[in-house]
Amino acid sequence: MKKRKIILSVATLFFAFLMLTSCGNNKKYNDAIKLMEKSKYSDAQEIFQQLDGYKDSLEKIEECQKNKFKEKIKNASVGDTITLGKYEQDNIQSNGKEDIEWIVLDIKDNKALVISKYALDYKKYHTTYTNITWGTCSLCEWLCEDFLDSYFSSEERNIIFDAQEKVFLLNASESKKYFKNNAERKCAATKYAIASGAYSGDAGNCVWWLRSEGYAQKNTAYVNDLGEVIERLSSILI
Repeated sequence: MKKRKIILSVATLFFAFLMLTSCGNNKKYNDAIKLMEKSKYSDAQEIFQQLDGYKDSLEKIEECQKNKFKEKIKNASVGDTITLGKYEQDNIQSNGKEDIEWIVLDIKDNKALVISKYALDYKKYHTTYTNITWGTCSLCEWLCEDFLDSYFSSEERNIIFDAQEKVFLLNASESKKYFKNNAERKCAATKYAIASGAYSGDAGNCVWWLRSEGYAQKNTAYVNDLGEVIERLSSILI
C-alpha cells in the first residue's frame, strides 16, 4: 500500500508539472499573440520559438517572418534601399553570402517594384544564338527558378508578388521611366560578378540586360556602361 501511495504521489506530481508547463506555455502563447496584434513581430517570433511547437507556434513563426518582410515593404518609399535575399557579392566565399540590396522603383496597391542595386552575376541572355523571346530565354528560366529558389528564404519567397514572372528584367520603356537619365541608369557590378565575367568599364560600371527585343528576334536590348539604352544593335552573345 505504501508503495502504491508513493507511485501515486509521483504520478500526481508529474501531472501537476505538466499542468504548470501547459499553463506557462499557454500564457507565453497568448503574450506572443498580443505582440503580433501590436505588429511587434520580432518579439512575438522569439516567444513562439521558445514554445518549441506548442499549439501552432511553428506556423506563427512563419507568419511573423512573413509580416516582418511585409512591414519592411510597407514602410519603404520610392528611392529607398531595402534588403531581401542573399547572394555572393564580395567574392570571398568563406564569409558567406551578402544581403542583396534593392532600390524601390515604384509602389502601387501595396506592392513594390524593386531592382537590385548592383549587377549580381554574369549570365548570357540565352545559351544559343537563335530566335528567342524573354519568356523562353535561359536567363528568364534561371531568374524564375534557380535564383528565386536558391537565394531567398521561404518566407521571402512568400512575399514576392505571385505574378507570371516573379523576378524579371526591366524593358526598355521601364528603364527610361524609372531612371530619368543615363547617369541614373549606370550600374556597378559586384566583385563576384566581375570575377564571373561581367564587363566593367573604366568607371566601374557594367552592361545590364533588358527584356525588350532588339532589332531582330535574335537580339535583345540592354543598357551599356554609360547608362545608354541600346535597342537596335544589341546581341545576346555579348
